[in-house]
Amino acid sequence: MTAQKQHKILITGATGFVGSYLLRYLVDKGYSNIRAGRRSSSSMELVTSVEDKVEWVEMDILDIAQVEDAMEGVDMVFHCAAVVSYDSKDSLLLYKVNKEGTENLVNSALQYGVKKFVHISSVATLGRDPKGQLIHEKTKWERSDMYTNYAKTKYLAEME
Repeated sequence: MTAQKQHKILITGATGFVGSYLLRYLVDKGYSNIRAGRRSSSSMELVTSVEDKVEWVEMDILDIAQVEDAMEGVDMVFHCAAVVSYDSKDSLLLYKVNKEGTENLVNSALQYGVKKFVHISSVATLGRDPKGQLIHEKTKWERSDMYTNYAKTKYLAEME
């Protein structure tokens, strides 16, 4: 087993769509030192095939104590946890989880000396060009009412 596969990995949002895929992929590739974060209310439906192959920790990324407990001894973080909603009534929840939760994770990772931090984001962070022009990674992002709250909060999370 390579040294890389021996690194202690933390995956946030490990029971979600992207996180569960990443978790299954890493287990299939031989990674065995994985800590998987989940909320107590999370369904395990997408991870039943690997449920017994990882260390599960209850972790709400808004709970700093839980984040710090999960971060201890970790070399690498894959941050997949997020709220996806296009309903305006969820704007505060989007901000808290997507922006503040990411902030908690980044600060904790710095505090605990995590070597690598991979933030799974969204194409929504690229925004839109008001003139309908093609956008790319060098296009300047400007605040606009055209953007959804989801896009805004994922963009703010990337700025962490």
